[in-house]
Amino acid sequence: MANSAQPTSGTKVVIATLTPILPQPLPSPDGRYWSAQGGGNDPPRPVEGIATTPIDDTIKSLRRPATADIAFREGVSIEVVSNTGDNMRDAGIRSQLQKNLSAEGFRTESGGWKLVVSGTRAEGKGFVVTPTGDKFPIPSVSGTIQLVDPGGTIAWERSGSGSWDVNRSRYKTTKQEIRDSVSGGVSSEHFSFGDRGPKEAMADDAWDNFLESVQLGNQFPRVIARVDEKLVTLPYTVKVGMK
Repeated sequence: MANSAQPTSGTKVVIATLTPILPQPLPSPDGRYWSAQGGGNDPPRPVEGIATTPIDDTIKSLRRPATADIAFREGVSIEVVSNTGDNMRDAGIRSQLQKNLSAEGFRTESGGWKLVVSGTRAEGKGFVVTPTGDKFPIPSVSGTIQLVDPGGTIAWERSGSGSWDVNRSRYKTTKQEIRDSVSGGVSSEHFSFGDRGPKEAMADDAWDNFLESVQLGNQFPRVIARVDEKLVTLPYTVKVGMK
């Protein structure tokens, strides 16, 4: 059992309803905040009770950043830095992230904030065998993407990993199915690695996969303020005690 709280029309009275699923806590018209105590999914436990807390004091104590406190926002300058150990790959990563940032209204030039991509490459599981019989270990990637302020402080960081996906490789050309009377069918993938060669080409795909895992998306901060000498992503949350 859990609870939800809904105000009745025109009366400003909250009715708490016990339900099997814990919802997000809900605000009360009288300024309190409703939540459930107990519960859980593994193992399921009954809710021990419902609780409210006045949030006026918490709201009053919050620091309200002034315009001058906003350190990062749309229009600021962000230099994209890529450290993957390959100049061609780094150029591609910079171009991709610069395009993403420009679309959101940021200036992609040096002299301000930095978006830094770095990581290491290792050998994953499995091998690719070329028509000549050469075997190349499939690479994997692990690394981070960091947003760094002009003074060198890391304001935001995401870690991630990447691998070579045979089905989504940019170097994939064709898929061939060979049928015979014994096996009924054998499929083979064809790739054109060109001048990159299998090792670097597969690493390109792994880095693409890594960038997808740390994509800017909803996690990337759009507004950062300096609150009490610390960089804080806005809007920010505070812990509210229960009474």
